[in-house]
Amino acid sequence: MVIRGGTVVTASIWDDTDVTHVIQGEVVVPNFHTDTGLRLQSTARESLVVKLDGATSGITAGGNGLDISDRIGGTVQVLGNGAFPVI
Repeated sequence: MVIRGGTVVTASIWDDTDVTHVIQGEVVVPNFHTDTGLRLQSTARESLVVKLDGATSGITAGGNGLDISDRIGGTVQVLGNGAFPVI
């Protein structure tokens, strides 16, 4: 699955372990309120595979502390397990 660079604007979960995720460009996860961000997650039986295609490809979690109590900044969670990690 080809993923073009851009800004994540809602809670996103990448857990499709039956395909390889190929990032082309920069995926940015900026400041968000609670319950948003990006999660990369393997299953109990398969690894999630994410590849970068190009020198500027990647995932950037941004954010800074604000005076609003429910701001958590940009979050990227990588959830795998010993037998099936996120690769």
